[in-house]
Amino acid sequence: MNRWHSAYESVLFSVKILVLGLLFSGIGNVFLNTYMVNTFHWSNSLLTVVAYVLVYIGSFIITLYPLLLLSVLLLSKTNDNTQVVTGIVNYVVLQIVVTFAYPMLSKATLSSNVFNSFFSVNLEKLGIGTGTGSAFSLGLIAALIVYVITRYSSKQTTRFGGYGLLGFLDNHMWSLLLGVLLTAAAGIALAYIWPFILQLLYAIFDVIRSDVRNPMNFFIYGFVDRIASLLNLSNIVRSEFWLASFGGSWMDSFGSVFNGDLNIWLAQMNLGILYESGKFTAAYYIINIFAIPGYLFAMYRTYSGSYERRKHLILLIVVFLISVLSGNILPIEIIMLLTAPLLYVIHLLLVSLIFAIVSGLSLFVGFSTMTTLNTANPGNLIDFIFYYNNSLLSNRIILMIYIGVIAFAVYFIITTFYYNNMALDILNIGVKDKKINGMISGLGGLDNIRNIQATPTKIIVNMLDSQKINISELHQIGVVRIVESRAGFTLHFGSGSYMLVKNIKRLLRHAR
Repeated sequence: MNRWHSAYESVLFSVKILVLGLLFSGIGNVFLNTYMVNTFHWSNSLLTVVAYVLVYIGSFIITLYPLLLLSVLLLSKTNDNTQVVTGIVNYVVLQIVVTFAYPMLSKATLSSNVFNSFFSVNLEKLGIGTGTGSAFSLGLIAALIVYVITRYSSKQTTRFGGYGLLGFLDNHMWSLLLGVLLTAAAGIALAYIWPFILQLLYAIFDVIRSDVRNPMNFFIYGFVDRIASLLNLSNIVRSEFWLASFGGSWMDSFGSVFNGDLNIWLAQMNLGILYESGKFTAAYYIINIFAIPGYLFAMYRTYSGSYERRKHLILLIVVFLISVLSGNILPIEIIMLLTAPLLYVIHLLLVSLIFAIVSGLSLFVGFSTMTTLNTANPGNLIDFIFYYNNSLLSNRIILMIYIGVIAFAVYFIITTFYYNNMALDILNIGVKDKKINGMISGLGGLDNIRNIQATPTKIIVNMLDSQKINISELHQIGVVRIVESRAGFTLHFGSGSYMLVKNIKRLLRHAR
């Protein structure tokens, strides 16, 4: 668990940047929402431009998130700016090598939706293929590969440079050269392997679309969608099911053909008719508006001190708004994975179950506005309210509210139970008492603790005699980092913080 919490500390800044981008896109989408525009008649060009600017800023941040994560990870682990630059160069090299190597190593015919516009080249002109070749959408896979290579090349070249004919090359340049060579090799390997992975993914897509009346297929879809989102690859899944034939096809009375679940939904809504479109987006209303807020509220209750609760109330509101407005819960899932992996696994299964339940009850509801694919906001509160007042949809929305209330309760209860009873020793049964005793001893005993409070990942303690703190002993029981301030000591301990503090407070009450 220490490694998970250490990773959480490392990526936290990149998650905050992602939160900011999603907040921008969420606000922009509110002003661009079709129903909001039609209701409030704000066709003001300046307001529209500002809304588009916010959405595209958010889109740009989401697109660059793998590179942002790579930079933050390298900087946090080494505090060396040259490694960040080396990592960026390696990232670019990986993308370019994969683009050139794929048409030469693989004969697989892949959908255009698995590529992005990061880099493109005229293959026919180079004699290695036909048409234009583009870089694969590799998401966080590319960032993680480059991170490992950059760290490895830096460690291997620490003592290089300063001697012989190549003495002008210092260890940083040797690290860059080795990193580029290893990244190029990884790019060649990835160009060969990645098409097989994509073919496996599309085989799963075929299973899902083979029977769109089967709730189990939607269980699979929900699971795949959330994993893809975590890896920053959700555009592949969503472009195929929302905008292409994997999501179905429909012809209107004028002979126009619409491919993709979202395109069909929008076309049918314009005509005032509803069949079975909105299948692949309906579950997000329950997840974003009810389930995730249940998790957030339970998390907020782990801030045991009134000061910490006031301090983090704005953050809770911002994250709640991102969930209900932006339609993207990726930052929440990243935090959940790194602070409470078991809770994330439970979340994956619950999300998949919600997709299955919604499908089984035929509660199909799409959404109204999509500016860009990676800032799409399925399951947003604005559409939910307007659809409630739509006679064609009101019964579906009411039933969704009932299911949503249950989802809120389930997420709240499970999260609360986890932080109260499972966070400290779920993977190491019997270590709870050892950690409690170790924490008390490391803080100089119960008599030395003036006040102790918890957050979901940290312990804030004020001691009568700060000289009695035993830093080595605290590190031994799992404290990753210790920060001293005027308020006392902040101990970065991970998801067991609340459970540990709750038990220490109980001992303090008995002792006094």
